[in-house]
Amino acid sequence: MENLKGKFIGPHKIKEVRLADRKTFLGNNVLEMTYEDGTKEELTQKMAKKVATEKETDFTTLRDNFVKSIIEEISAILLESEVKIIDIEYVLQSITGHLNQKIEEAIDVAIGKDRYTRTLADINTILTTQKNDTRNKTENIKHQPNTRASVGQKRKGDKRRKGKQTI
Repeated sequence: MENLKGKFIGPHKIKEVRLADRKTFLGNNVLEMTYEDGTKEELTQKMAKKVATEKETDFTTLRDNFVKSIIEEISAILLESEVKIIDIEYVLQSITGHLNQKIEEAIDVAIGKDRYTRTLADINTILTTQKNDTRNKTENIKHQPNTRASVGQKRKGDKRRKGKQTI
């Protein structure tokens, strides 16, 4: 962990690294990175070692390095499993379908309704409840491009586009 201090995760210089209070699904360490600008983010120890660089990079390069690392691991699993070339596309499509199904199931649980009965009002209720906001409830559903920050992007104190845009 100490060898990560002073390195960069994208444009963020690592100021402090500590072991997070949680582990990954397979029991590997998760690190909490504190950057010089005060923002914090959690990354697996394995991924942090793979994407940390000596020099500052942009978010696109960071994301490319992150994805490259995942591709290498998936490729190793496919090689180890001796998947037939003709089956590679089917396997990858099956993985994508499986993950999308699990995401939908998680959303169903979080919202309390399945995708066929969810409404925008349900989403708005969740947003207003989560934010414990006293503003006009319809202001909570705004057009916020790229609201899911990629690896290394600001998460806490992230300033979003202001305005009264609604759906």
